[in-house]
Amino acid sequence: RVTGVQTCALPICARKVCAPKPIPPPLGVPMSCKQRSDYDLTGEVLGRGASGYIVSARDKATNKEVAVKAFRLDQLSARRHQDMLREIRTQASVHHPHVAQSQGVYRSAGQHKCCCLVIEHLDGGTLLDGLRQKAKPLSECQASSAVKQLLRAVAHLHKRGLVRSEEHTSELQ
Repeated sequence: RVTGVQTCALPICARKVCAPKPIPPPLGVPMSCKQRSDYDLTGEVLGRGASGYIVSARDKATNKEVAVKAFRLDQLSARRHQDMLREIRTQASVHHPHVAQSQGVYRSAGQHKCCCLVIEHLDGGTLLDGLRQKAKPLSECQASSAVKQLLRAVAHLHKRGLVRSEEHTSELQ
């Protein structure tokens, strides 16, 4: 077990650098006061984690597609609850062009009380999906570009004392 670092499950993406991201809020301060009514959930399941599902949604204010990771509060042990809080704070604090950006957090009040982390939707699929869909192997230039983007994101996380726990092609986007 590695000591002195945190593990995280931040989605890493391959995309071109766009506009600079805003300075993140201090840890422990809510990013935004979002509500369930701010989003239209599409019902499309994008993934499943140890603590719940990740579903596609549309942000009503921006009309952008987002991903909502729901943590079922009634199913979290005290340790998993602390892990959830750390993941939310970590996701909010990491700003890098190749890491999915946090959009907000809200708490649902339905039958199953959930804490929902809203992150940027990455619609390109996983790296493994992309490799499987290619009729021919990646060119040296394409492979080099993808690996550079991945390594830049991982290096950024490592500089901050974070270790990504799912560094394999079926988890990378």
